[in-house]
Amino acid sequence: MQNLINQINLSHIISVVSIFTSLTIALFSLSVSRKSLKLTQQSIDSANRPYLVIYLETIQISKTIVDYLVLKNFGKSGAIIEKVTLDLPYDGLKRQPFVELNNFSIAPEQSISTSLFDARETETFSDKRIFTIKYSSHSETYTDTFFINDEQLKFMSFSKPDAKDDLLQTVISKAASEIIRKNL
Repeated sequence: MQNLINQINLSHIISVVSIFTSLTIALFSLSVSRKSLKLTQQSIDSANRPYLVIYLETIQISKTIVDYLVLKNFGKSGAIIEKVTLDLPYDGLKRQPFVELNNFSIAPEQSISTSLFDARETETFSDKRIFTIKYSSHSETYTDTFFINDEQLKFMSFSKPDAKDDLLQTVISKAASEIIRKNL
């Protein structure tokens, strides 16, 4: 044993240290590249996934104000809506918005809207409703919750056009511009 220690010289020590240093640097580089690859994949998945959103939209056509609930896919890929639930139903509607869309496909940038015009006549619009959407894309399943505050409709003000604005051409022009503006 003593003979072995005497045979070790400075060049052997330097060789062993450089081997361990190289091994440590290689393992660290491998770890960093794995983390980087994982973050890149997560970023790609996040950027290309569907993003389904439910929101309230109001448009005015001449003297008529129409409220819409809109479900839109703001994502880059399509989705299959598995289930939509609504915690508090709208009293004035025969069918509740979006709850029957089970196993429904929605493309990127596609929107589905439903009018709350009948509900405006009977609702007090002082409720807060919670929509929950469960949807999937590829092998991932997502669940999002949206809070719709109907009370905001009470605070929206709209212009009242003059009676002379009831000409068909004016109404059609205003309706088209409002729909284009809202991009429903």
